[in-house]
Amino acid sequence: MYYLQSIIQLKMNSFGDQYTALKARVIKTLCEAMSPDKPLSTQYGGMAGLSLFGPKTVDAFILPLAKGNWEKWEKALESQGYNNSADFERRFEIQQCQHALLVSLLLQTCHFFHSYLAQHLFMFSPFLYDNACSIPLI
Repeated sequence: MYYLQSIIQLKMNSFGDQYTALKARVIKTLCEAMSPDKPLSTQYGGMAGLSLFGPKTVDAFILPLAKGNWEKWEKALESQGYNNSADFERRFEIQQCQHALLVSLLLQTCHFFHSYLAQHLFMFSPFLYDNACSIPLI
C-alpha cells in the first residue's frame, strides 16, 4: 500500500499541473479496479489508491461499497476451507481487502475529527486551536 501511495503521489505531483484531467482519470481507473468482477488483488489496489485522494473520495467511492463488500468477504471467509495453499491465498487476499477498507475508513474518520477540532476548538481555547491545527495528517 505504501509503494502504491508513493507512486501515485509522485506522479500526481509531477504531472498534475500539466494534465488537468489526470486526477479524475486516475480516480476513474481506480474505481473500475474495485469492480466485483475483478480479482481481489485488483480490488485491494483500487481501495488503497482511492484512499490516497482524501476523505471526500473515500466518502463518494469507497463508503457506498463498504457494507456490501464486507458482507461478501465475511461470507467467503466463513465458507473458505483450509485444505490447500489456494485456500490460504484466497483468505489472505480477502483479509488484505478488509484491511484496505478499514484503513481508508480510519483515515476518513481522522480527517473528520481533525476538521471538527479545527472548527470547534477555538471556542474553548485559542491555544488548543493553534496546536490542534498544526497536527500533521497522514
